Amino acid sequence: MLTLMGNSQNESYKTGMHSHHLYSAAEYPYLAASVDNLITITTDVHDHFHQFMGGFDKPCTIDDFIKFVKHYHPENTKLIIWLQQQKQILGNPQPSQAHVLYLPASRVS
Repeated sequence: MLTLMGNSQNESYKTGMHSHHLYSAAEYPYLAASVDNLITITTDVHDHFHQFMGGFDKPCTIDDFIKFVKHYHPENTKLIIWLQQQKQILGNPQPSQAHVLYLPASRVS
């Protein structure tokens, strides 16, 4: 597993670290615990990525993270290569199709 530290390692240790799901846990729950689906990044980078995506509630994939790294950290070629390898390892996952149906209390017996 590689780590994305941000602009400087000194800043990284001040901001804390975060484990980020390359395929979002909400949309791909069957990958949530897979170490192949995780990357350690600083909290600042994590927040910046989710701003890039339009918010923490938006689903994300490894392709989104690759775009983010290529745009904001293009010098980190080892990470880009690692992400491409992880994409091959994870295959072509599909979002979970689980849906929840909420019924009013009057319809529940």
